Amino acid sequence: MFLNVFGDIMDNVKYAGFWSRTLATLIDSFIIMIISLPFTMILFYGKFITIQDSEILFSSIFGQTIYYFINYIFPVIFTMYFWIKYSSSPGKKFLRMKIVDKDSLNDLTPKQSIIRYFAYVVSIIPLMIGFIWIAFDKKKQGFHDKLSNTIVICVD
Repeated sequence: MFLNVFGDIMDNVKYAGFWSRTLATLIDSFIIMIISLPFTMILFYGKFITIQDSEILFSSIFGQTIYYFINYIFPVIFTMYFWIKYSSSPGKKFLRMKIVDKDSLNDLTPKQSIIRYFAYVVSIIPLMIGFIWIAFDKKKQGFHDKLSNTIVICVD
């Protein structure tokens, strides 16, 4: 009986498609940019820096550390926080989507979040085919979803 009910639930899942997921990613990128930009401006002398200023700043360990934190570490922390706490990102949440375990439909685990994030590389490297694959896959999974055993679903 339980398996039939669970099977019916799995049959009624509405997978989030390529374009809605793309829009969610654009929203997330915009939010990260809005948060990062003031810090960038404050830390780099409160203005947009010139090429000459950037050469001086980036020649220091402090400048390089700040640059890498703002551009690489902060987006990872931001994304992981939302995936682990809400099983979604702000863009996905706004568009009423959720990232869940493919087999159980439970929230994704921290381990799945880490695998999923770093599996983006696998989706990006071969001409972004891992992302484009979402449009053609029956369960709308990209390579990063397949590697982390997750799906992105639409929620009410």
